[in-house]
Amino acid sequence: MRDNYNGGSVPGWQTAVLYAVAFIGMFFVWHAMNNDIWFMLNGGRYVAEHGFLYTDVFSVHDNLAYVMQQWLSAVIFWEIYECWGQAGLFVFESVM
Repeated sequence: MRDNYNGGSVPGWQTAVLYAVAFIGMFFVWHAMNNDIWFMLNGGRYVAEHGFLYTDVFSVHDNLAYVMQQWLSAVIFWEIYECWGQAGLFVFESVM
């Protein structure tokens, strides 16, 4: 009886097709910035320049206690935006 198992290797063209199928949807996604990203960018800029937020400096309330739970991602987004603008954020989003 002959065994058709080839040791787990996949031909190169099948691997290329697999990767193409996995990432083809990325080209059909509408890349638009929603309103939340501007809040994140502003928070990331503030943390990068002044340190952690303890009071909300962006709202109309005075001395409102505030915990910025997403500070690290906001700083990463701000650094990407500062270096490469919206295109950098789109590339980062697509890679993620």
